[in-house]
Amino acid sequence: MSQLNLNNHFTHSITQSNKRVLMLGHDTVTSRSVKSQLKHCGFTVFETDSREAGLSLIRKEGLPHIALIEVAFSDSFCKTLKQFSDVPIIALIDPNSSQHNKTFKNYAEDTIIKPIRPLDLIARIQRVLQRTGQFTYPLENRIVVDEYLTIELGKLQVQLFNKTVDLTPIENKILYLLMQNAGQLVPSRVLLSRVWHLESGCGDSLQLYIQQLREKLAIDTTIDDKKKPYIQIEHGVGYCFQPPRLYCC
Repeated sequence: MSQLNLNNHFTHSITQSNKRVLMLGHDTVTSRSVKSQLKHCGFTVFETDSREAGLSLIRKEGLPHIALIEVAFSDSFCKTLKQFSDVPIIALIDPNSSQHNKTFKNYAEDTIIKPIRPLDLIARIQRVLQRTGQFTYPLENRIVVDEYLTIELGKLQVQLFNKTVDLTPIENKILYLLMQNAGQLVPSRVLLSRVWHLESGCGDSLQLYIQQLREKLAIDTTIDDKKKPYIQIEHGVGYCFQPPRLYCC
Protein backbone atom coordinates (compact mmCIF):
# COMPACT_ATOMS: atom_id res chain seq x y z
CA MET A 1 0.00 0.00 0.00
CA SER A 2 1.45 3.30 -1.05
CA GLN A 3 2.00 6.15 1.39
CA LEU A 4 0.33 9.49 0.71
CA ASN A 5 1.57 12.91 1.76
CA LEU A 6 -0.17 13.54 5.08
CA ASN A 7 1.53 16.76 6.16
CA ASN A 8 2.46 15.10 9.46
CA HIS A 9 -1.22 14.82 10.41
CA PHE A 10 -1.12 11.19 11.51
CA THR A 11 1.15 11.44 14.53
CA HIS A 12 -0.48 8.94 16.91
CA SER A 13 1.97 6.26 18.05
CA ILE A 14 0.24 2.96 18.72
CA THR A 15 2.45 0.93 21.02
CA GLN A 16 2.01 -2.40 22.75
CA SER A 17 0.98 -0.55 25.91
CA ASN A 18 -2.31 0.55 24.35
CA LYS A 19 -3.18 -2.56 22.37
CA ARG A 20 -6.60 -3.93 23.27
CA VAL A 21 -7.19 -7.70 23.54
CA LEU A 22 -10.60 -9.38 23.79
CA MET A 23 -10.62 -12.82 25.43
CA LEU A 24 -13.69 -15.00 24.98
CA GLY A 25 -13.96 -18.41 26.62
CA HIS A 26 -14.83 -20.60 29.61
CA ASP A 27 -11.36 -21.90 30.51
CA THR A 28 -10.66 -19.95 33.70
CA VAL A 29 -7.25 -21.56 34.33
CA THR A 30 -5.94 -20.61 30.90
CA SER A 31 -7.64 -17.24 31.11
CA ARG A 32 -5.98 -16.32 34.42
CA SER A 33 -2.43 -17.06 33.32
CA VAL A 34 -2.81 -15.51 29.88
CA LYS A 35 -4.56 -12.40 31.17
CA SER A 36 -1.90 -11.86 33.82
CA GLN A 37 0.93 -12.09 31.30
CA LEU A 38 -0.82 -9.86 28.79
CA LYS A 39 -1.34 -7.16 31.40
CA HIS A 40 2.26 -7.52 32.54
CA CYS A 41 3.34 -6.84 28.95
CA GLY A 42 1.20 -3.71 28.75
CA PHE A 43 -1.89 -4.96 26.92
CA THR A 44 -5.38 -3.85 27.92
CA VAL A 45 -7.51 -6.98 28.35
CA PHE A 46 -11.28 -7.33 28.08
CA GLU A 47 -12.63 -10.71 29.12
CA THR A 48 -16.02 -12.39 28.80
CA ASP A 49 -17.50 -15.87 28.54
CA SER A 50 -20.40 -15.70 26.08
CA ARG A 51 -21.16 -14.56 22.55
CA GLU A 52 -23.80 -12.07 23.68
CA ALA A 53 -21.56 -10.60 26.38
CA GLY A 54 -18.70 -10.35 23.91
CA LEU A 55 -20.75 -8.37 21.40
CA SER A 56 -22.19 -6.19 24.17
CA LEU A 57 -18.65 -5.48 25.39
CA ILE A 58 -17.63 -4.41 21.88
CA ARG A 59 -20.59 -2.05 21.64
CA LYS A 60 -19.63 -0.51 24.98
CA GLU A 61 -15.81 -0.47 24.79
CA GLY A 62 -15.21 -0.51 21.04
CA LEU A 63 -13.35 -3.01 18.89
CA PRO A 64 -10.20 -4.72 20.15
CA HIS A 65 -6.94 -4.85 18.19
CA ILE A 66 -7.10 -8.66 18.39
CA ALA A 67 -9.42 -11.36 19.77
CA LEU A 68 -8.45 -14.61 21.51
CA ILE A 69 -11.36 -17.00 21.05
CA GLU A 70 -11.96 -20.52 22.34
CA VAL A 71 -13.20 -22.96 19.74
CA ALA A 72 -16.67 -23.28 21.29
CA PHE A 73 -17.51 -19.72 20.20
CA SER A 74 -16.17 -19.90 16.66
CA ASP A 75 -19.27 -20.39 14.55
CA SER A 76 -21.46 -17.73 16.14
CA PHE A 77 -19.17 -15.05 17.53
CA CYS A 78 -16.46 -15.07 14.86
CA LYS A 79 -18.93 -15.01 11.99
CA THR A 80 -20.77 -12.06 13.52
CA LEU A 81 -17.56 -10.18 14.30
CA LYS A 82 -16.28 -10.61 10.75
CA GLN A 83 -19.53 -9.27 9.30
CA PHE A 84 -18.83 -5.75 10.54
CA SER A 85 -15.07 -5.68 11.19
CA ASP A 86 -11.82 -7.39 10.29
CA VAL A 87 -10.47 -7.82 13.82
CA PRO A 88 -7.77 -10.52 13.68
CA ILE A 89 -8.56 -13.68 15.62
CA ILE A 90 -6.28 -16.18 17.31
CA ALA A 91 -8.00 -19.48 18.04
CA LEU A 92 -7.37 -21.25 21.34
CA ILE A 93 -7.84 -24.94 20.58
CA ASP A 94 -8.40 -27.87 22.93
CA PRO A 95 -6.17 -30.74 21.69
CA ASN A 96 -9.08 -33.17 21.95
CA SER A 97 -11.46 -31.00 19.94
CA SER A 98 -12.83 -32.52 16.73
CA GLN A 99 -13.15 -28.97 15.41
CA HIS A 100 -9.40 -28.43 15.52
CA ASN A 101 -8.83 -28.44 11.75
CA LYS A 102 -12.11 -27.06 10.45
CA THR A 103 -13.83 -24.59 12.73
CA PHE A 104 -11.32 -21.76 12.63
CA LYS A 105 -9.89 -22.15 9.14
CA ASN A 106 -12.28 -19.51 7.78
CA TYR A 107 -11.77 -16.94 10.52
CA ALA A 108 -8.52 -17.23 12.44
CA GLU A 109 -5.20 -15.62 11.57
CA ASP A 110 -3.46 -18.15 13.81
CA THR A 111 -4.23 -21.05 16.14
CA ILE A 112 -2.65 -22.24 19.38
CA ILE A 113 -3.13 -25.67 20.93
CA LYS A 114 -3.65 -25.82 24.69
CA PRO A 115 -1.92 -25.83 27.12
CA ILE A 116 -0.88 -22.30 26.19
CA ARG A 117 2.50 -20.84 27.00
CA PRO A 118 1.78 -17.14 27.62
CA LEU A 119 5.07 -15.89 26.16
CA ASP A 120 4.47 -17.93 23.01
CA LEU A 121 0.98 -16.48 22.75
CA ILE A 122 2.30 -12.92 23.10
CA ALA A 123 4.84 -13.56 20.34
CA ARG A 124 2.01 -14.84 18.13
CA ILE A 125 -0.11 -11.78 18.92
CA GLN A 126 2.73 -9.46 17.96
CA ARG A 127 3.31 -11.28 14.66
CA VAL A 128 -0.39 -11.19 13.76
CA LEU A 129 -0.65 -7.47 14.55
CA GLN A 130 2.43 -6.71 12.48
CA ARG A 131 0.97 -8.67 9.58
CA THR A 132 -2.54 -7.24 9.69
CA GLY A 133 -1.62 -3.57 10.05
CA GLN A 134 -1.50 -0.89 12.72
CA PHE A 135 -4.27 1.57 13.53
CA THR A 136 -3.03 5.11 13.00
CA TYR A 137 -5.72 6.42 15.33
CA PRO A 138 -6.15 5.00 18.85
CA LEU A 139 -8.63 2.12 18.55
CA GLU A 140 -11.04 3.20 21.29
CA ASN A 141 -14.80 3.09 21.70
CA ARG A 142 -14.91 6.65 20.27
CA ILE A 143 -12.26 7.44 17.66
CA VAL A 144 -11.99 11.21 17.41
CA VAL A 145 -10.72 11.96 13.91
CA ASP A 146 -11.06 15.75 14.03
CA GLU A 147 -13.44 18.44 15.26
CA TYR A 148 -16.15 17.20 12.89
CA LEU A 149 -15.97 13.41 12.86
CA THR A 150 -16.05 10.79 15.64
CA ILE A 151 -16.24 7.11 14.73
CA GLU A 152 -17.72 4.29 16.84
CA LEU A 153 -16.88 1.09 14.99
CA GLY A 154 -18.25 -1.11 17.78
CA LYS A 155 -21.68 0.50 17.37
CA LEU A 156 -21.60 0.73 13.56
CA GLN A 157 -22.08 4.48 13.60
CA VAL A 158 -20.31 7.80 13.33
CA GLN A 159 -20.94 11.27 14.70
CA LEU A 160 -20.58 13.92 11.99
CA PHE A 161 -21.23 17.51 13.08
CA ASN A 162 -22.84 16.02 16.23
CA LYS A 163 -25.32 14.09 14.09
CA THR A 164 -25.45 10.30 14.39
CA VAL A 165 -25.02 8.44 11.10
CA ASP A 166 -25.64 4.68 11.06
CA LEU A 167 -23.47 2.37 8.97
CA THR A 168 -24.32 -0.98 7.43
CA PRO A 169 -22.10 -3.92 8.50
CA ILE A 170 -20.22 -3.85 5.18
CA GLU A 171 -19.76 -0.07 5.30
CA ASN A 172 -18.44 -0.44 8.85
CA LYS A 173 -16.01 -3.17 7.78
CA ILE A 174 -14.72 -1.09 4.87
CA LEU A 175 -14.24 1.88 7.19
CA TYR A 176 -12.41 -0.37 9.67
CA LEU A 177 -9.98 -1.51 6.97
CA LEU A 178 -9.39 2.00 5.67
CA MET A 179 -8.82 3.37 9.18
CA GLN A 180 -6.52 0.48 9.97
CA ASN A 181 -4.35 1.89 7.21
CA ALA A 182 -5.31 5.57 7.50
CA GLY A 183 -3.24 7.78 5.22
CA GLN A 184 -2.29 4.85 3.00
CA LEU A 185 -3.82 3.75 -0.27
CA VAL A 186 -5.57 0.42 0.23
CA PRO A 187 -5.79 -1.52 -3.07
CA SER A 188 -9.25 -2.51 -4.26
CA ARG A 189 -8.18 -6.17 -4.44
CA VAL A 190 -7.26 -6.09 -0.72
CA LEU A 191 -10.64 -4.64 0.22
CA LEU A 192 -12.46 -7.19 -1.91
CA SER A 193 -10.62 -10.12 -0.33
CA ARG A 194 -10.98 -8.86 3.25
CA VAL A 195 -14.52 -7.47 3.15
CA TRP A 196 -16.25 -10.41 1.51
CA HIS A 197 -13.75 -13.06 2.64
CA LEU A 198 -15.76 -16.26 2.24
CA GLU A 199 -18.33 -14.80 -0.11
CA SER A 200 -18.09 -13.60 -3.67
CA GLY A 201 -17.62 -9.86 -3.97
CA CYS A 202 -17.08 -7.91 -7.16
CA GLY A 203 -15.59 -4.54 -8.00
CA ASP A 204 -19.02 -3.06 -8.74
CA SER A 205 -20.26 -3.99 -5.25
CA LEU A 206 -17.19 -2.42 -3.67
CA GLN A 207 -17.60 0.78 -5.67
CA LEU A 208 -21.25 1.01 -4.61
CA TYR A 209 -20.46 0.63 -0.90
CA ILE A 210 -17.56 3.07 -1.15
CA GLN A 211 -19.84 5.61 -2.84
CA GLN A 212 -22.43 5.24 -0.08
CA LEU A 213 -19.78 5.54 2.59
CA ARG A 214 -18.20 8.61 1.00
CA GLU A 215 -21.60 10.31 0.90
CA LYS A 216 -22.15 9.57 4.58
CA LEU A 217 -18.66 10.77 5.54
CA ALA A 218 -18.45 14.14 3.82
CA ILE A 219 -18.34 17.70 5.10
CA ASP A 220 -19.04 21.14 3.68
CA THR A 221 -15.98 23.40 3.50
CA THR A 222 -15.42 27.06 2.79
CA ILE A 223 -13.19 26.24 -0.17
CA ASP A 224 -16.00 25.68 -2.66
CA ASP A 225 -19.59 24.52 -2.79
CA LYS A 226 -18.72 20.84 -2.98
CA LYS A 227 -18.78 18.43 -0.06
CA LYS A 228 -15.41 16.96 0.86
CA PRO A 229 -15.39 13.23 1.69
CA TYR A 230 -13.07 11.56 4.18
CA ILE A 231 -12.44 8.70 1.76
CA GLN A 232 -10.28 9.46 -1.27
CA ILE A 233 -10.22 7.52 -4.53
CA GLU A 234 -7.35 6.70 -6.83
CA HIS A 235 -9.28 5.33 -9.78
CA GLY A 236 -8.32 1.87 -10.85
CA VAL A 237 -6.02 1.45 -7.82
CA GLY A 238 -7.73 1.83 -4.45
CA TYR A 239 -9.01 4.02 -1.63
CA CYS A 240 -7.63 6.01 1.28
CA PHE A 241 -9.05 7.40 4.52
CA GLN A 242 -7.82 10.98 4.80
CA PRO A 243 -9.50 13.96 6.51
CA PRO A 244 -10.64 16.59 3.97
CA ARG A 245 -8.68 19.47 5.47
CA LEU A 246 -5.49 17.82 4.26
CA TYR A 247 -6.29 18.17 0.60
CA CYS A 248 -8.89 20.95 0.21
CA CYS A 249 -6.60 23.84 1.13
